[in-house]
Amino acid sequence: MAEEQFDDFGFGFDEGNDDEQIEEGFGGGDAGDADGFDDADGFDDADGFGDGFDDEPAERPSAPPPADTPPAASPKAAHAAESEYDGDPNVKPVAGKVEENIEHRSHDQVGIKWEAFTGQVVNTLRVQIMPARVGFDQGYQSAMGKEVIIKPPKSKTATIIKKLKPNTDYVFRMVAVNDAGAGISRPTPPIITCHYAPDRGDKSAWFKVMPDRKASGMRTLGRRLSITKKRTTRYWLVLDGALLTWYKDIDGEEIGYSHLGKLREISYPQRDDNTSFTLHYGEDEKIELDAMTNHPTMTDVDVFKDWVATITEVRRRLGGNATQVVHKTMEK
Repeated sequence: MAEEQFDDFGFGFDEGNDDEQIEEGFGGGDAGDADGFDDADGFDDADGFGDGFDDEPAERPSAPPPADTPPAASPKAAHAAESEYDGDPNVKPVAGKVEENIEHRSHDQVGIKWEAFTGQVVNTLRVQIMPARVGFDQGYQSAMGKEVIIKPPKSKTATIIKKLKPNTDYVFRMVAVNDAGAGISRPTPPIITCHYAPDRGDKSAWFKVMPDRKASGMRTLGRRLSITKKRTTRYWLVLDGALLTWYKDIDGEEIGYSHLGKLREISYPQRDDNTSFTLHYGEDEKIELDAMTNHPTMTDVDVFKDWVATITEVRRRLGGNATQVVHKTMEK
């Protein structure tokens, strides 16, 4: 499986974003420009109006309608009234609140939504994205961020920003433009993409493997993982049947494995907020794991409970000394 490539600011190459047009490294003026547009008004129209309609030639005057017949609306006015360009084009758009559409967050994308531009003229609408470590303090910087053009600009109120880097903080804002100028929303708080955690085996997840707290001569699985006393290391764990394997990284080097048929005990603190548990394989052989996730709809406690329940069930299905698996209260 080819590894995803990202630039220094956490944006993927070979952009594609379904129904939105992507412009990465948008050539919108200097790095410190507030709105990232090169034209004074953002439009090429000769008459300076981005109304989306061609200028009409003057018509010969016609006879006035009968007194009891109301004047007919011009085709241009009727079209404008039914289009998304209703409102006053001489009033700059007001961009409202932008927030995350949380169910769409993953390791490489973030969903956002915003308030509709009801009663406003909006000719173009952009989402601007910056790494949170840079932010918008100096305005939008095209060399470090990217823009997504939203079409149609007024009826859409949500989109999904793709090709982002896993476990990376980003900030987002909207820029709505008409002839009167650009309305820019407040940036979102930093939104972090999830850890990359594909489904592998029967169950897979990231865990922190805790350093050994016993004497230096104690032989533990932690020591086989080359864990020092002072450092907590993150590993990718995959449970496939009764085989528990840990890796330095996803699709990376296999560090070690253990068979749950040899598991003698599972122990963990009896606390509502607990996220760690210890697997005991023998008198001097154990591994202490601490659950971790940054998925918006799941907590570390959820991961802990799920894995302890699954490991316990697997061990019991193996028979033999399965009933010896206990959940022992530990004081911490």
